[in-house]
Amino acid sequence: ATGGATTEDRLDLLVLVGDLLALEHAATLPLTEQAALHAAHSLECQHIGRVDEALASRRTALALHRQLGDRRNEGLDLCELAVAAQYHEGAQAGLRHIQAAIDVLERVGARHEPAVAYAAKAQMHLLDESQSAFDFGLKALALLEGLDGAEECRAYALNTVASMRLRSQDVPEGWALLNRSRDIALQHGCESHAA
Repeated sequence: ATGGATTEDRLDLLVLVGDLLALEHAATLPLTEQAALHAAHSLECQHIGRVDEALASRRTALALHRQLGDRRNEGLDLCELAVAAQYHEGAQAGLRHIQAAIDVLERVGARHEPAVAYAAKAQMHLLDESQSAFDFGLKALALLEGLDGAEECRAYALNTVASMRLRSQDVPEGWALLNRSRDIALQHGCESHAA
């Protein structure tokens, strides 16, 4: 008996069972693989609304990346932790984690990773309608200028900047940014960022 479970519910359960079996044996893997497994499990849990498990797995991945001295993935873990914490514990928890991510990623020497953190911080400030949403969104877009392979982040940042602009005033420029964000998201398989 399925107890009224949908096909999607059953697929979610299968994914989780597979992840849990993999995590059960993770201790035998090299630390880099353990960290990757916990990060993947965290994302799967986020996608199906199991935020407590997502946070726990992400914290484990973060601890492993710190142990390895992998600053890039440490920063990305902090970004993901910020997003999950925001939904679970509120905006202030998310903002604490995202600032820590920015502090780490600004020292990595890449452009894409700090842009991801700036875009996430912009989105978090969108909820309180502060100017920071606009400022961090523009900062993310400036870093992404001319950078290939960053379409998901570009769509995310554009969406935030456009939304902030449209909140203050219904102007054609805001709609143009929102349409551009949607087009980029749909062209690159990032439907969750399509407005």
